[in-house]
Amino acid sequence: MPVFVQALKESWKGLIAWAFALIAIMTLYLSFYSTMDAGEGVQVFIDQLPSTMVAAFGFGDIGTGAGWAHSTFFGLLGLFVLVAVCVSWGARAIAGDEENGMLELTLAHRVPRSQVYLERLGALVVRLAALGLVAAGWLMVLDGPNGLGLDFANIAPQVLAWAGVALLCGTLALAVGAITGRRNHAVTAGAGVLVAAYLLNALGNVSADNDWMHLVSPVSWAYQNRPLLNGWDWQGLALLYGISAMFVVAGWLVFTRRDVTA
Repeated sequence: MPVFVQALKESWKGLIAWAFALIAIMTLYLSFYSTMDAGEGVQVFIDQLPSTMVAAFGFGDIGTGAGWAHSTFFGLLGLFVLVAVCVSWGARAIAGDEENGMLELTLAHRVPRSQVYLERLGALVVRLAALGLVAAGWLMVLDGPNGLGLDFANIAPQVLAWAGVALLCGTLALAVGAITGRRNHAVTAGAGVLVAAYLLNALGNVSADNDWMHLVSPVSWAYQNRPLLNGWDWQGLALLYGISAMFVVAGWLVFTRRDVTA
């Protein structure tokens, strides 16, 4: 598995750096909860905000430990950071190598295109899984000292939903890069989906007339059921991971048939 191993070798330092970045962000945000009188202080502040703002950003349960962790990390900066990392990996996997000439060199050594594509995908999934495990483990570490009162059984569905959004955006970036050979197109597609999904979810939260927006928003698929509070949402996870698989197949079908140029 030379392509897979090479991809991990190229990115292990960055992976460690991003793991520490997520740990730092999570620690910064979640440590504030213990200063808020078990959430009562922040709930007083939230009650003073316009109801539309509270609904749009899903702050209704922010006074609980699970609601705080979701709203400040998994639903906000933690989500944008993880998606940015995954989109970067996906865009670089095929399109990045094609633009710098490495893909043509790899194929010249008679490595099948399918192998290149699937091993690059595998490296992306392994790195994403590693960040997910780091986040899950650190969340459990922070729970007690900060009085979050989390149900540890709900951490897995929360992290899988969080990672599912990143995987969807990352596999779209991978597929677009494999189809077009252009890294900027891949980044635009992956990042654009997150921005659109986030806005659709926020607008869908504001009014019952906008409920249909939840049906087309990957952020809603991940978080509509509030997994850190309520546990598994199999339908949402199936949509996230199923559509990610569709992106992978679409990219593979085109990449294995088109011309590749440096």
